[in-house]
Amino acid sequence: MITFTPLGGAHEIGANAYYLNIDGTGILLDCGMHPKNKGVKAVPDFEYLNHQPLDYVIISHAHSDHIGSLPYLIQQFPHVKILMTVQTREIASITLHNTVNILKETFTDTFGIQPYTHEEIDLLVRSVIDYNYGVSFEIKGLLHNSETSIQVIFYDAGHILGSAGILIEYGHERMFYTGDTRKNKQVILNGADYPEHRITTLIMESTYGAVDSGTLNSWKDEFKEFCSKANKILEAGGSILIPVFALGKTQEILAGITDLLRRGKLNDCTIYSGGIGPKISNVYDSNRYLVKRNSKELELKDLPQINLYDITNTNDFFRKPGIVLAPGGMLDEKTFAYKIVRDFLRSKNSAIFLVGYIDPESPGASLLDAAKGDKIKLISEEVPIEVKCKIEKFHFPSHSSKEELLELVDKLKPEKVILLHGDEAAISNLGYNILQKFNGVKLYSAELGKTIIIDEE
Repeated sequence: MITFTPLGGAHEIGANAYYLNIDGTGILLDCGMHPKNKGVKAVPDFEYLNHQPLDYVIISHAHSDHIGSLPYLIQQFPHVKILMTVQTREIASITLHNTVNILKETFTDTFGIQPYTHEEIDLLVRSVIDYNYGVSFEIKGLLHNSETSIQVIFYDAGHILGSAGILIEYGHERMFYTGDTRKNKQVILNGADYPEHRITTLIMESTYGAVDSGTLNSWKDEFKEFCSKANKILEAGGSILIPVFALGKTQEILAGITDLLRRGKLNDCTIYSGGIGPKISNVYDSNRYLVKRNSKELELKDLPQINLYDITNTNDFFRKPGIVLAPGGMLDEKTFAYKIVRDFLRSKNSAIFLVGYIDPESPGASLLDAAKGDKIKLISEEVPIEVKCKIEKFHFPSHSSKEELLELVDKLKPEKVILLHGDEAAISNLGYNILQKFNGVKLYSAELGKTIIIDEE
């Protein structure tokens, strides 16, 4: 028998964790931390695992909502084998150490769990078993009750460096978990690879399941718009704040800026970055010949950058035109972007460029519909601030569009589709389209704690 049980994530972008039981072999697909919740509410339902076999945890990529709770899992189940790609292991050694520092600031004794330690992260990373893309490997749990082996292969998911779609083959069953996937290229990454042969069960993300991509630009066209609007600000002597996530968006935006500067399209300006972003950029550089890349010659370290953490007076950001890539893609409290955003809001010649997903309940949401002259509050208890700068929104997706996800269903021709990693509107819209286009497909919407039987034999 093969069963699938969501322990986190499911119908939201949260603490992604999905339990597979394949004839007694227990596999956890991802082990994330909820980006908004705190303490025990931020981690998956590990209690469920106390009553099930658990032999492996397979991590699709190094974003916190897919890996952030892994140290807590290992605290409770130290025997579990950890599997991921080579690049995800490299990045995780950076991001998980950074998460230790964040949790120390945000978790208190009232949250029910304590922050994990740097020593625990060192031990965890050393215990990881990593594989390259396209390499088939066998797994088998202690209580596996069949002679048939389980084969696993990682496919490049095109989302961030090291991200993987996970193919699990067992007898006549071929299950494919997309993780976070991006079919088309970004600036650095060249898009996802998928299995060539038909699969039986597709476990698929649905982040943009409700977005009409016909109204959106390609990355190339969006960067043309970005360049045009940036030059207007820079020519007026202003500076631009770009709140970014340290992993993925920082590297792709930096690569786009580098390309524009090299081709003389973007006005010369000072570039600021910092935090763990440059460390992750080094991993991108060192792996440029080992993964699919659009430009293997591009090295992010070649773009001169000033460490924004060396700036002690925020007025320095405005002394000459510059672009500030500040950690904190959603302007969450305690991030660098949150600390300096008010200075940019008050600067009439400057701008804030929003380039990624912003949760409706995050401080950054107050900027989404704001314009010059509006008064906004990033947090409820503060005095409203008048918006004097320009605010621009750009769409640089690292997830596949609804249309691309439907193309994936068409390509893989699964008997069953399980939708997850999306809000109710995304899953409903995508699910409706699947049922309309593909006769005979059994469609499931992942729900926390509710088991789906993939195979009864």
